[in-house]
Amino acid sequence: MYSVHVPNHIGPLVLTLAVGAMSFCALGLAMTVAIPNAEAAPAIVNAVLLPLVFISGTFFPIDPASAVTKIAEYFPVKHFINAMFNAFDPAHLSASGFSGNDLLIIAAWGAFGLLIAIRRFRWEPRRT
Repeated sequence: MYSVHVPNHIGPLVLTLAVGAMSFCALGLAMTVAIPNAEAAPAIVNAVLLPLVFISGTFFPIDPASAVTKIAEYFPVKHFINAMFNAFDPAHLSASGFSGNDLLIIAAWGAFGLLIAIRRFRWEPRRT
């Protein structure tokens, strides 16, 4: 399994994955409001997702004091990464492995996305 160790505290890992999955699914449904048709979906989603993933430090570490990190802290991807690091290595932030503040921010973004999806999602494509 690529030398990945199983964390001692599996609860924080499962909770982080559950909160992240639900929140990012809700945000994905909310993104459908901005997508006019199936052909435009990959371009619009990638235009939003890829910059967020890069500024959040997913692919390479970013200096914590940089302006990019300050911007990334407003979005859920950075908090998901922090919560996953904490679940895998509890000594990283707290001994319990739970990252409450990060999970609350991810859940808040998910609730926001769910609210938009509930109010604006339609199964039928929009007429352009």
